[in-house]
Order: sequence, then structure tokens, then C-alpha cells
Amino acid sequence: MVPQRARQTFRSFAVVDFRWFAGASLMVNVATWMQRIAQDWLAMTIAPSGQGTTVGIVTALQFLPMLLASPFAGALADRLPKRRVLVATSLALAISAIALGAMTAKAVVSVPMLYAFALVLGVAAAIDGPARMAYVRTFTPDKDLVNAIGLSALLFHTSRVLGPALAGALMAAAGTGSAFLAVGCCHLLATVMLGAITREKPASPADRPGLRAAATRLGRHPDLLVLMALACVVSAFAMNFQITITLMATRTFSLSAGAFGALTSLMALGSIGGALSMSASSGPSYRMICSAAGGLGLAYTIAALCPGSLAFAMALVPIGFLSNRYMVASSSLFQLRAPGEIQGRALGLYQTATYVLVPAGAALIGRAADIYTPRIPLGIAGLTCIAAALVASRMLARRHGQTSTTAP
Repeated sequence: MVPQRARQTFRSFAVVDFRWFAGASLMVNVATWMQRIAQDWLAMTIAPSGQGTTVGIVTALQFLPMLLASPFAGALADRLPKRRVLVATSLALAISAIALGAMTAKAVVSVPMLYAFALVLGVAAAIDGPARMAYVRTFTPDKDLVNAIGLSALLFHTSRVLGPALAGALMAAAGTGSAFLAVGCCHLLATVMLGAITREKPASPADRPGLRAAATRLGRHPDLLVLMALACVVSAFAMNFQITITLMATRTFSLSAGAFGALTSLMALGSIGGALSMSASSGPSYRMICSAAGGLGLAYTIAALCPGSLAFAMALVPIGFLSNRYMVASSSLFQLRAPGEIQGRALGLYQTATYVLVPAGAALIGRAADIYTPRIPLGIAGLTCIAAALVASRMLARRHGQTSTTAP
């Protein structure tokens, strides 16, 4: 017999279409993490100088399209069948990854070419994000939405264990190009799984509110604006961990490719715990969101002070736990509160707020690490998150009387 608590935690998996969707999402996320790790490592190996700056630019190009295209991608998710959007992005990512893998194997990749492939990954991710988040509601009633989002986050961060581990193993055994080829295969498998889904809501009529009108409606919800502002700051400083881990591994501790992948996997183990804690929770609250953001900042500050690679590795576990707890709580609360008729547009705007400062943050973190030491941007990220969480908590307390108010 399966314990009642386990059935409750994993209840969304009882729906067949959600299982196919979850499997496809797992493949996409494993592929995405493999490609990001391989791209960062490739940038470190082919850059003649300024390695931190090169990695920062690669990361910025991955996230810049989310700033520019996410609102329009949200409108696309409202107007087109979401499965069609997801299949198109998976195929585009498969083709680009296979091409990059072939070029890497032939040792003909230059830094500008790597920048171009990073930009392709960013554009596809920007289009994919709002459609994937909104598609969850096709299989899930509102009462189970937090559970479904938590399980989706669990799969996402399971991929943060599998993706870096697979990328590190493939790069060590068969070269960096093999990791990109495996990425392409994962995206093709995800396309097949999406084709097995039987349920699809009709696309929204064209006369629904436009992007400007949707933004105006969203502005009538001050709590959602606070969540967007907090997500903006936390993502810019605390979600650029692929840069900070890469630089700490190579510059501060001089670790190998396998050890580098292991560091990322350790943080992902903490993230899995954070996702499970949210799947089993009764729902997100303002206090939960602000506490997780502040705790994340504290964990970053401690990581910056770790004297050795083992202590740094251990510090990554609470960073993973708190980052995922924060992201799931914030996105769940936002989806529950956003008006249904502008769901895709609202999620697109939330994604834009989440990534609006990530490109600049990535470039600045890389540059600061080149000028000073990787510990400096890591510590600044921690202190900034603590300050942002305190400000957000105070603003929400003024509206509700206490930060523990649970969203209706």
C-alpha cells in the first residue's frame, strides 16, 4: 500500500496526460541543463582571455530573449494550441544542439558562434516558458495547481541532478560535442512524448485583451507587482548560480569537469527537497515567499565565505532547497491570483520580470569575478536578496497586516 501522504504528494501523476507532459518536461529540462553546463565549459576552454566575461555573456544571451520576447510569447500561448508551441520549440532546440555538437566535435566552434547558439537557446526558452507553465492547467484543477507546479519543479530540479551529471560524464568520456548531441536526442524524445497527450484546451479567441490591456489589468493587483519585483531582484543576483559555480570551481578551487558537474548536482539535490516540501504543502503564502528569499540570501553569503571546496559543496544544498522553495511558492501564488482570461500574458510578464535583470547581472558577475574574485559577487548576491526580502515583507505586511497572510 502506498502511504496516504505519498499519494497526496504525488496526486497529479494519477492523470495520464500529466504523466506524458511531465516526462516531456523532464527530457527538455535535462537537455537544457546539459546544454548550459556544456556551453559554459566550452566557453571556458575556447575563450583566449577574459573567461569569466565570456561565460557571463553566454549566460546573458541565454536569458536576454526572456526579457524581450516573454510578453509576446505569453500572448502566443493564449492564442495558439500550447502543445503546438512546445513541439516547435523542442524541434528547434534539437536541431541547434545537434549542429553545435557536430561543430564542437570538429573543433570549428568560435566564441561568436557559441554566442549565436546561446541566443538560439534563449529565444526558444522564452517562447517555451509561458506555454509550458500555462499548459499545466490543462490537466489540473485549481485545487491541485500548487501540487502540479511543485511536481513540475521536482522534475525540473531532478534534471539539475541528471543534466550536469550526464554532461560532466559525457564531456569527460567522449568530449564536449557528445554532450550537445545527447541534448538533441533528449529534445526529440520530448517531442514524441508531447504527441501522446490527448487533451488540449482550445486556443483563446483573438478578441481577448491585448498585451497593453493585460498589463493594465495586472497593475490592479499590487500584491502581484510585489511578487514580480522580488522575482526581478532575486533572479538577477541569486539565479545566476551557473556562473558563480563555474567560476568558483575553476578559479577558486581548480576543480575538474566531473567535480564541476558534481557541485551543480549537489545543489540540485537540495532543490529536489524544496520541490517535495512545496508539493506536500497546503499552499503558498507571503511569509513563505519572503522567508525563502531571505534564507536564500543568507545561504549565498555563507557560501561566499566557505574556505574549501567541500564546505562550498555542502553550502550548495541549502541554496538549492531555498531557491526552489522560493520559485515554486512565488510562481504558484502568481498563477492562482492572475486573472484567468490573461493567464498566458500574465505569465509572460512574470517571466519578463523574473529575467529582466538577469543578463546585466550575469555580465556584471562575470566581470566582477575577473577584476576581483568569484567570492565578491557571491557575497553581494546574498546581501542583496536579504535586503529585497525584507522590503517585500514590509510592503506586504502593510497591505495585509502580517506577512503570513495566505493568498485566497
